[in-house]
Amino acid sequence: MSQTFLFFFTTLASTESFAILAILITLYLLLKYGRYSAGIFFGSYLGLALSVVILKNLFAVARPADALITLTSYAFPSGHAAGVMFLGVTGAYLSRTYSKPVRYTLYIVLAALVLAIGWSRLYLHVHTPLQVLGGYAVGALWALVWVRYIAKHTVPMK
Repeated sequence: MSQTFLFFFTTLASTESFAILAILITLYLLLKYGRYSAGIFFGSYLGLALSVVILKNLFAVARPADALITLTSYAFPSGHAAGVMFLGVTGAYLSRTYSKPVRYTLYIVLAALVLAIGWSRLYLHVHTPLQVLGGYAVGALWALVWVRYIAKHTVPMK
C-alpha cells in the first residue's frame, strides 16, 4: 500500500471522525431504541476515550523514534486502533438484522477498515504491534460493554 493511502486511513480514524460517528450512532440508537440505550452507547464511547487517555498517561510509553509523522502524545494503547475496533464492533452488531449478503459484506468492509487503520499506524511507525493490539483490546472491551447491555435490555421502538 502506498504511504498516501495509509495516511488517508490514519486520518480517517481521527478523534474528530470518531466523535462524529459516535454522535450519529447515538442519534440512530435514540430513534430506534430510546434514550437509555443511546446513553449506554455514548457512555461507553466516552469510557473508551477516557480509558485511552488514562492508559496513555499511566504507561507513558514514547512513540517510536522513526515515526513518519510527528505526534506528541504517548503511544500505548493506540487510540486509533481502539476507536476503530469500538466502531467496527458497533457496526457489526447493528447490522446483525440485515440480510446475509449485506451483513457479510459489511462484516468484511468493517474488518478491512479495522485492519487497514491498524496497519497504517504500524506503517507510519507511530505505534508498535503491541500498542495497536492494546488499542484493539480496549476498543473491543468497551464495545462489548454496550453490546452486552443492548442485547439484553432493549427492544426496538415502534
